[in-house]
Amino acid sequence: MMNALAGNPLRKHLNASLSAPTLRQWATAGKAQFDEREAEERRFSMRQNLLALGMLFAGTVNTITCKYTFQRISLGHNFTHPFVMTTFMFAGEALCIVWYYLSTNALWRPDSRAARDAARVPKLNFALPAMCDILATSMMYVGLALTTASTYQMLRGTVIVFTGAISAVFLRRRQWGFHWVGMCLVFSGVCTVGVAAATGAASPVAKDPWLGSVLTAFAQLFTASQMCLEEKFCHGYGTPALLAVGWEGMG
Repeated sequence: MMNALAGNPLRKHLNASLSAPTLRQWATAGKAQFDEREAEERRFSMRQNLLALGMLFAGTVNTITCKYTFQRISLGHNFTHPFVMTTFMFAGEALCIVWYYLSTNALWRPDSRAARDAARVPKLNFALPAMCDILATSMMYVGLALTTASTYQMLRGTVIVFTGAISAVFLRRRQWGFHWVGMCLVFSGVCTVGVAAATGAASPVAKDPWLGSVLTAFAQLFTASQMCLEEKFCHGYGTPALLAVGWEGMG
């Protein structure tokens, strides 16, 4: 029996294929694939870090410029028109859909992938998120006009608490222990900032820091609802981000 196996041509072929040079080639190829995968993960992590820093920088600049706008004098009065600013923001979002069609040639090529993606988008699904966005943005601009930019920026962090709670209740997303610990820390920090703003310790020149802080924090409830509604009704269609923003602006 052993002699028969030893003389088996298939066994001889396997022994020859598993020689030391072949094993080294396999090991080299596997290491190269692992190195490439690890490099791709590092590039992805770097992109995430850059996006986070970019959002932090852009959000800060947006807050400062909006507060600067509210402090400008026009015809002898401060330019405190939060609803006008909200309207212009949504007008800018609506222009994204125009740029999408122009940049992808979807208007002149009905059979293109961009045109098919645009046709597949459930337009009415963006109406509810748009309504939440209108309410949230308007309330936040009113709050920004009444309180300081620093308090406004800090209180916007309450969106983490609202989003975690709403996603756990309505989307059935499981929140792990470290999620709840993080949300509790954010809530504690927000309470500290809110109390300081309400007492005037951090914002002695604000018009109405208490009302501004309440409106800013309460607006995050609508922002969190917007995010959860987008995930509930708009997720899974493969909608390009520029097209989604454009349809939300149209809504």
